[in-house]
Order: sequence, then C-alpha cells, then structure tokens
Amino acid sequence: MNIDIPDAVMFKMKKLFTWKSDLETYNKPEHWEVKTAEYDTNSSIVGDCSTFSPTIVEILMRSESPKEVFLITCYTHRDGEWIGHLVVGVKIQGIMHILDNNQEGVRWMKSLKYHWGDQMSLNEPGLWRKLDPNTGELVDE
Repeated sequence: MNIDIPDAVMFKMKKLFTWKSDLETYNKPEHWEVKTAEYDTNSSIVGDCSTFSPTIVEILMRSESPKEVFLITCYTHRDGEWIGHLVVGVKIQGIMHILDNNQEGVRWMKSLKYHWGDQMSLNEPGLWRKLDPNTGELVDE
C-alpha cells in the first residue's frame, strides 16, 4: 500500500466526521460502530474514536494490502489527565503512519506524543499485542 490510499481516506473522513461522545450519542461510555455506508454515500458520520477508527479500518481493508493495517490503543493528554484513545496504524515501507480523528492528516507514529498501548493486526484479528508506551514498537513477549 502506498500513502495515497490512507491520505485519501483520511481526507474524506475528516470532511464527513463530527465528534460526539458515546455517552452523548448512545448513553453509554463505550460503543464501537462502523459506518461505511455513510462513508460510501458521503453522508455525515457522528461518533468518537471508536467510530472513526473502525470505519477507517473497514475502508482500508478494501485496498490491496489490508494486512498492513492495525487498530492501536493509546493515551492522549487532555485537560491534565490521560484519556484512552483508538487510532488506525498503516505500515508503509516499515514506517507506521497514524490516522487519528484528533489530527488533520496522516502522521508518522513517532511524531505523536502519545503513550502507546496495544495493537491488533487485521492479519491476526482479536490478538492484541503490547507496544512500548514511548516508542510504539512491539514489545517482545
């Protein structure tokens, strides 16, 4: 996969996406939902990172190299505390690029000041692997 595909997906998602917490939308603290139908029809997509990231994953799975796509948990610093967050990682030529509803465009993982948690490869669904919290590199288990 080259960077053009994630760039185009991110650009379109950012135009369609409006952030709203799961608590406001679904009256519960966490709700994961994929909204590819809205993406495909250029309709508004409302949600938080647990809507944004899984939707992007589903879109990227249509591309020629979905095995290089990951869901990644991390923690961002907001209002003096660490908040759990979900992003999408796409490995291109050995470099992890991040698609994140808090960023304007695709970013290099190492450029983000997050504390990294775990990643799940679409090649191994359901298997979450620990990341070094500072570098985002896989931790040997």
